[in-house]
Amino acid sequence: MPAALKRSLCALCCCALLCLCTACSGLEGTVKEEPNTASPAAGNIPAADKPAASGIEIDPSAQSGDYDYNTINGDDAPQQGYYTPISLTHGFDALQTQPQQYFYKRLTSDVYTVAQQPNEGGNYLIEKIHLPGMYLKEEEIRLVIEAFSSDHPEVFWLDNLFGYTFDGTDMVIQMYSIISPETIDIYTDEINAVADSMIASVPKGLDEYERERFIHDNLLARCTYATDTKNIQQNWKPFTVYGALAEGSAVCEGYTKAIQYLLRFVGIESIPVNGTAKEQWHQWNLVKIDDCWYHLDATWNDSTDYIFYDYFNITDTIIQYDHRIASDFFALDPDDICGSVGKEAQLFNITLPSCTETAANFYIHEAVILYGFDEKASAAVENKMLQTALEKKQELYIQISNSIAYNEAVEGLFYQAPYQFFTYIDHTNSLLGGEYAISKENVRIIKKERLRIVEIRLEYI
Repeated sequence: MPAALKRSLCALCCCALLCLCTACSGLEGTVKEEPNTASPAAGNIPAADKPAASGIEIDPSAQSGDYDYNTINGDDAPQQGYYTPISLTHGFDALQTQPQQYFYKRLTSDVYTVAQQPNEGGNYLIEKIHLPGMYLKEEEIRLVIEAFSSDHPEVFWLDNLFGYTFDGTDMVIQMYSIISPETIDIYTDEINAVADSMIASVPKGLDEYERERFIHDNLLARCTYATDTKNIQQNWKPFTVYGALAEGSAVCEGYTKAIQYLLRFVGIESIPVNGTAKEQWHQWNLVKIDDCWYHLDATWNDSTDYIFYDYFNITDTIIQYDHRIASDFFALDPDDICGSVGKEAQLFNITLPSCTETAANFYIHEAVILYGFDEKASAAVENKMLQTALEKKQELYIQISNSIAYNEAVEGLFYQAPYQFFTYIDHTNSLLGGEYAISKENVRIIKKERLRIVEIRLEYI
């Protein structure tokens, strides 16, 4: 079947083979089939690479030099909005020992104290974290840093590096900032300005699904995929909430951090997920809607022209069609977590909840189910089309029931008798009152057979 079939309206009976029209039905129009390019933001370019953090054992007798430290403001909370912000604690809740929890709590305060001058390596020292009378193995240090980062997307300045030492009694951990404290304050103000505006624009009275979609759509309208960023060493900003919000350019981690950061301020919990897609490192979100968890991949929903929803609140089973979830920390050996000779450290997740529900899936919410072409089934689609047209929305989603063959249904809707979709348009237009109408001459469709969805783009005249 060609990608686009043109059928001209005829008053007289024309040759069906030449005109591709329904004989005397007067229902045919023009259909243009577009490729299914969900995952386009990163789908056609190499994914930006972020290796696991580098950990180094430091000499306890070495002097780090004399540095003056500044305390960062750390005011990350937008000041406006109708919804109550929540604290993110998934990472902390997974920590099992008192030294792990103590290190985490010290991070929550000490990451805001940063040296004014860089060291010889160009990093800015964060105030050393002392763990008196405690000891953590390197894999535990990595666990706590991941837990902290997972709960604090607003802390965007941490370098992908840490050092540690143990003198037999006490442990000292050294964290690093990529930028100076003055720059951190400036960038934080820029993030807050964007977040203030976005959170203040979330309408009052939305349920959790509606809030999530509002944040998702507004972020994707603002942010584009940083196609020129190959790795975090080249450019760290697209990996952060700063890149996504302040600069409007991010890779998958930046999208993930921004989604998590914004959802927090409308009362929705989210967790970053480490994994791979197309055999390259990738990150996306788990989102908790009405006490159920779902996968949300905002990066793969983004595109140059459209916002897609194929990865909006999907199950573990669906996400694993083209994503691979990294192993759980507690299932890995220390050499896997920390790396060893000839073996790189692995990225991991921290005890992710299962995602098995479908109630908050985008297509469950937004698509109308097509069971056939009888009067009852047609009425359901026509009602959805009328609702779409009254709001002048461009997107209409039809989910083909498992009771009918997907391709046969698409043919019957658009390409051969009964050309049912154009009947829907005629009936809907008759109810619109004549001020405007749905065009039959430029109907664009995207077939998504795996999801049994037909996405239709409407135009109005």
